Amino acid sequence: MVACWIHVLPIMQSGSPSLYLYVHAANYLVIIMSMTLVAPPPKYLIAILVGISTLFVFPMAYIFYSLKEVTLLKFFISDSIYGLLLSGLSSYLNYDVRRKLATEDVLNKKKIEKFVGNLISESIFENNESLLHARTTSAFLISMDLRGFTRLSQNSNINSSQLKEKYHSLVATVVGMHGGFIHKTHGDGHLISMGLVTEIIDLEEIPGIGEELKKAEMRRQEQLLEKCTNIFEQIQLGLSTIKAEMKIAQEIAVCAAIDFGEIGLKVLGNPNVRLEFDIEGIVVIRCSRLESYTKTLRQNFHSKNSFLVISSSAGQFLNLSSKFKVFSTEELPVTDFSTESLVYYREYLPPYSAKRKNAA
Repeated sequence: MVACWIHVLPIMQSGSPSLYLYVHAANYLVIIMSMTLVAPPPKYLIAILVGISTLFVFPMAYIFYSLKEVTLLKFFISDSIYGLLLSGLSSYLNYDVRRKLATEDVLNKKKIEKFVGNLISESIFENNESLLHARTTSAFLISMDLRGFTRLSQNSNINSSQLKEKYHSLVATVVGMHGGFIHKTHGDGHLISMGLVTEIIDLEEIPGIGEELKKAEMRRQEQLLEKCTNIFEQIQLGLSTIKAEMKIAQEIAVCAAIDFGEIGLKVLGNPNVRLEFDIEGIVVIRCSRLESYTKTLRQNFHSKNSFLVISSSAGQFLNLSSKFKVFSTEELPVTDFSTESLVYYREYLPPYSAKRKNAA
């Protein structure tokens, strides 16, 4: 089109307008191909079509009109209409296909993300295996289980499947809201991490900010622990709501343990059969044993309420104003972890019981 203006136009104006026919087909072929390849969004497509009409079609039509070339004028206008319509249509169709493919990728990523998490889904769709490199990170782990669910499942008058479905939905909602990650579910049990599957920028090499980094890291861990306790408390309250909705009078409580330490995150399995982005380390085992220790506390205090246990490692980040108490494990040691000399714990009364106690 530019070549037409530079080389052909002067000759046309000198009295040879038919020369344009030699570049007419090439002009619209270039326009249609360019528009189809670029495939701009509709609003830009309209702007481009208006620009082509203003800068090329109308001036050229005026030249044919001024030279009294009626036949060429009709031919040019009709071809321009068809050419611009065809280029606009092909461009929009290509844009629509690209948009649908891009949208489908995003939707598929979101669907997979619900099952495997953001890190794995992004690694698959972005073809970036480096996101799944083995790492060891200091993070919090929550091991959580329901007490009384097995006994409740044997009650034919209660829809245990519906209860489990509502409970899992509650856990997923609360954990996701606080930025946690559910690694495993087993029956009514969950293994949840906080601060593990997040990339942290290393600033240690920057001189002069060592102390500030330590304070910032301490604040970060305190906030993560607070999120962990909030997750448990909201799940405990949510479970009470589910029980009320389903009219369940039978005793059922949620118990959990929170631990902190070095947790490994790596791909395990056979690449030809099945792979799993799993967690490992002593913290995983200890957290599980501490969750089981809630049974010991319930028996010791003759209670059927919900209990939350926090390890001494995680307890260093507890707020001084927290309502957690210290329990010595010397007489009742934690299984496989007799060196764990104490735990922090808190008993959670059902909402209605707490209201009665406050009223009294």
